Amino acid sequence: MAETAPENMTGRDLVGQCETYLANEAARPSPCRDFLIAHMTAFKTSQDERLAAALQGAELPDAGPCIRMPDFLSWSELARLTVERGNANTGLLDAPASALVLETLAMTYPCPEPSDAPSP
Repeated sequence: MAETAPENMTGRDLVGQCETYLANEAARPSPCRDFLIAHMTAFKTSQDERLAAALQGAELPDAGPCIRMPDFLSWSELARLTVERGNANTGLLDAPASALVLETLAMTYPCPEPSDAPSP
């Protein structure tokens, strides 16, 4: 499979690369794993910057879907979930790969509704 530059990668590209990764997780380099690492690093950085701005009193634009990440998520599990989401929602296959990963996280790990949130 030909490699696609991460900024040009579609959901379809990522699903194909993640299927290859899941078939042999020990193989390196892994464009799927590398993309997921870069995506999640950027996601965490953006969340940290948003929190810092909020603590400084900045008015914040909509951050998109609320995602409650689990305590641990392996790269292979995220790859598997991404493949499943892409195959279940084929409209995401032609979208940017980052949109597929974000949708995967939002659908798999949504924040609880305020009425479902645990009380202090």
